Amino acid sequence: MGLDLNLLVPLDALLQECSVTRAAQRLGLSQPTVSAALARLRRHFGDELLTRVGNAYELTPLAERLAEQTAQALGSADRVFQTRPDFDPAQARREFTLVVTDVHLATFGRTLAALVRDTAPGVRLRFQHLIPQIIRRADEHLRTVDAARFPITGRGGESLSDKWAGGVRTLHGILAVGFPNLFLVGSPAQAAFPNNYAYLLYGQGSYVSTLVKRCLDEGFTSVEVHPEAEERWAQQIKERAAGIPAVDFGCAPTPYGGLISSGYPGGPVEYLRICREWLEDGWQRDLIFRSPSDATA
Repeated sequence: MGLDLNLLVPLDALLQECSVTRAAQRLGLSQPTVSAALARLRRHFGDELLTRVGNAYELTPLAERLAEQTAQALGSADRVFQTRPDFDPAQARREFTLVVTDVHLATFGRTLAALVRDTAPGVRLRFQHLIPQIIRRADEHLRTVDAARFPITGRGGESLSDKWAGGVRTLHGILAVGFPNLFLVGSPAQAAFPNNYAYLLYGQGSYVSTLVKRCLDEGFTSVEVHPEAEERWAQQIKERAAGIPAVDFGCAPTPYGGLISSGYPGGPVEYLRICREWLEDGWQRDLIFRSPSDATA
């Protein structure tokens, strides 16, 4: 039996409200109209969808499964009809869904919300907490979101946030022990405070592209930093900061007094010069390379 797609809207309201009366109020329709829509939906699905329990209604098991699918379908349809040739933040009227972890929300959520409020007053942000079900069924969930930040995990399932619980530890703010083929670009932590952010991104991008090209040329499939190199970089930051008066690094205490979570004290020009020199003489000493033959050995 064919079904009128217009019934998706009352179906979503009924599943969200678990009440014909509240669904009608939400949609601005009469109660008999919504009751008629529920009757058609029940016939189509061969299921009650809403069952009375005492003085209230509850979703049937089928309705619980439909609730998520219906929201996704409406979200996809909404994106289709809100598409425009050009995106003008000042004129936009839509909702963006972002899937984030608690850490990411605390890090940039307030700043992003303030930016959207000032530049796109008609845009709403809906932050969705990252849960295991979203990761397991990413192909379904990501169809209805506009952005997602997933936790970074390395060897043995360790997350980057756990590794950095006591302070950021990297080589040049780009490579981290235990996280092969991970290149961190754009963060000032253990790199250089981005007075000129474009300059920092260009320098770090050149750093990464040089390493990737060398790995491809040599047939390597994995690159990772030696623990000793990571330790030397943290020590170098500490030593470079010595003698710089009244520097507030704004970090939690760490074995290096908070310095290892800061930017490179010598500034971005000196930092990128060190990176270039390291790419000329030092990268082979400080990195671990693996090829396909290593996995079969």
